Amino acid sequence: MATGINGAWSAYRQCAATSAFYKSQLELFTKASLWLGIAGAAIGTVAQCLSLNPTSVPARALGIAGSLAVALAGLAATQAVSGDKEKLWIRCRAAGEALKSAVYLYSASAAPFDGPDRGAALGQRVDRALKDLDRIALRPGKADKPPPEPLNVANYLAVRVDDQIDYYTRSANKYQAKADFWRYCAMASAATSAGLAVVSAMFSLSPWVALLATVITSITAYVKNHRYEMMIGLYQATAMRLQSLKDQWLDSGKTDADKADRDAFMQRSEETLALENGAWVAQWSQQPAPRDEGARP
Repeated sequence: MATGINGAWSAYRQCAATSAFYKSQLELFTKASLWLGIAGAAIGTVAQCLSLNPTSVPARALGIAGSLAVALAGLAATQAVSGDKEKLWIRCRAAGEALKSAVYLYSASAAPFDGPDRGAALGQRVDRALKDLDRIALRPGKADKPPPEPLNVANYLAVRVDDQIDYYTRSANKYQAKADFWRYCAMASAATSAGLAVVSAMFSLSPWVALLATVITSITAYVKNHRYEMMIGLYQATAMRLQSLKDQWLDSGKTDADKADRDAFMQRSEETLALENGAWVAQWSQQPAPRDEGARP
């Protein structure tokens, strides 16, 4: 195992675990806010359409349930933005990816980690990353993945480039599926709302039209805040750039013996990943539209 790599890998795993924690918290509370807000609006609509006696038990039960759902939706929305969860997620993810890149270059003995002081150079990278995360309580990293062994160019292609191409391709497909799902939900709600608007000319269905308008607005805000389209484009572009770099290297017929070209290929690959990370951070650091998920990942 490459000497001096364990501390850097441990720091990366801690950053990754902390980033994943804050991301899961954001997804939990934003999704809860969305569904609880819709549920509260639906309960209120049902109560209005039933025209119950305000003092009756069913009316009181619906009133309590609706108020509780709306209150919990507000609480979830507050929890989503409290404690700077989004900023902490972004900072930990950025630091973790920078450390991961340094570890792979170090394992491959590629510049700038190919000299006698490469251990010190890696240590300085770790110190800078952790300094940027000062006052953030990092969570323990999972021990399910050991640091990479010393890498030649073929190993680097397999465990780094191919792995990242697969990750970005799968992630782009996952976000596309999510975007399509929410788009279909909004379209179905809009079509239903239009149908009810026509029928309401003969029957009193305006409360249901208003409910569906609320659902459409909430879903639209939810999708916008999660930036699915941006993520899809960014991940697809990164996968294609990595594949292009891999193809160029394989077509060149060069090997580990071509040290300068080998190092340049690895550095360009890591620069491509760093470019994605920088674009990701820039997009998520932009002030999002006000959350309206029942009134982010």
